[in-house]
Amino acid sequence: MSIMKVSFTLNGKKVSVSVPSETLLVDLLRDELGLTGTKVGCREGECGACTVLIDGDPFNSCLMPAFKVSGREVTTIEGLEKEDGTLDILQQAFMAEGAAQCGFCTPGMILNAKALLDKNPDPDEGEIRQALSGVLCLGSSLAALGGVLYAPLSTLDPYMGFHILILCFAVVIVGGMGNFKGTALAAYVLGMVMAITGRYWGAASDAMVYVVMAFVLAFRPIKL
Repeated sequence: MSIMKVSFTLNGKKVSVSVPSETLLVDLLRDELGLTGTKVGCREGECGACTVLIDGDPFNSCLMPAFKVSGREVTTIEGLEKEDGTLDILQQAFMAEGAAQCGFCTPGMILNAKALLDKNPDPDEGEIRQALSGVLCLGSSLAALGGVLYAPLSTLDPYMGFHILILCFAVVIVGGMGNFKGTALAAYVLGMVMAITGRYWGAASDAMVYVVMAFVLAFRPIKL
């Protein structure tokens, strides 16, 4: 077993470690450097949970020999966080859109999304599907993920979903108590616009519940 010295840039900082020549990048990151945000899944390059960025491009770290990153720049999910602890705008977008479920595949999803947006700030649906196709997930919906990448990240409001739900709840009260058909119809249109544009998929699914309630309440007499 030969020992090799590997020197590279990791999340903006120079690092140098000595590891056995057969060490894989995922094991170097997790076991030697303590960056456990990079997940270990299939170890066959199929699930994408171990994705990291190497010189800006996504790679499966479970297939990458550690010595091959010598002289290169590696970014893990931890590298997106700002020095003051603020999350990257893309991480905030995943939270706001409800695009993460158990979280195991989320680092891979976010890094693939970052690689895409760095090269193409305005991707179409086909490009989004292609970029995320290398990461397997049984929990997050493609609609929510699409909402993340369609959303204007520079102006993203993390509380937009909350604002929309409050608005729809108000529609339920006003439309139901006053039997205002126009109000309910406006709420229905609001929900459809959110769904069609794909801008706020995380909130749209919940908001539609309120929209339907408003629609029903407005078309039946209610005595309080």
